[in-house]
Amino acid sequence: MLPGGLTAEKASWVGGELIKAMAYDTPVPGYSTFNTNCLRLWSALPSFEANNTDFHCETDDDYVKLVKARQRAERITSVLFYKDMLVSKEMQEDIIKQQYFFCAASIRDIIRRYKKMHEKDFELLPSKIAIQLNDAHPAIAIVELMRILVDEEGLTLQQAWLVTCKTFSYTSHSTGAEMLERWPVDLVAKILPRHLDIINVINYFLLDKVKKDHPYDYKSRLPKLSILVQTSPIDPSLHIRMAYLCFLASHKVNGVSLEHTNILR
Repeated sequence: MLPGGLTAEKASWVGGELIKAMAYDTPVPGYSTFNTNCLRLWSALPSFEANNTDFHCETDDDYVKLVKARQRAERITSVLFYKDMLVSKEMQEDIIKQQYFFCAASIRDIIRRYKKMHEKDFELLPSKIAIQLNDAHPAIAIVELMRILVDEEGLTLQQAWLVTCKTFSYTSHSTGAEMLERWPVDLVAKILPRHLDIINVINYFLLDKVKKDHPYDYKSRLPKLSILVQTSPIDPSLHIRMAYLCFLASHKVNGVSLEHTNILR
């Protein structure tokens, strides 16, 4: 255990609602080539089998429950949400669920394919798989890969972090709102408690490194570099700076042009 009760190694994530990710493949042929790439998209469906519920409706209440379960699941991918700092709390929750759903389905699919060829030798993962983050919207994919490697595949936290950093790269398309995307800690704790635990561990080691590297002025640096931040002096609630997570966990970071990259630097 780390200071503050942070769980560094393997943990079990129990509870929550199980959703089935249905894959839809779209072939993307190129001009005058012998290869055709595949664009894999995802749709959310209720996972009745995983919840051990009965498909058969014996009463009206059973029917209503099944309909509501389907509506809750399909809501995740029925509309592509646009990130806005002024959205309601309920919509913020929907946005987090949607972004996590797409990332989790993709990461799970990547790991499944990789294990078919390489079993559990995850040190080779960065040499076989490259994951590109376009803006900070899919930043939770970093934490999801960490969670799977630690909780399900038995890697230590340090091993999982090294593999993750070698696998991800990040392109920022803007220095505006996308760059400043923040997730409320209270909502992440409600929806993705294990992921918040991992983010806290990452942030702990980041700030500890800042203290060691800058012993004389670390107090002024910590608020600027921390992944977790207060939105304002008036609002005490913490938010996760998703772009900071992308910068920290990617082995390559760039903008869309040289000028933009210099601004990011």
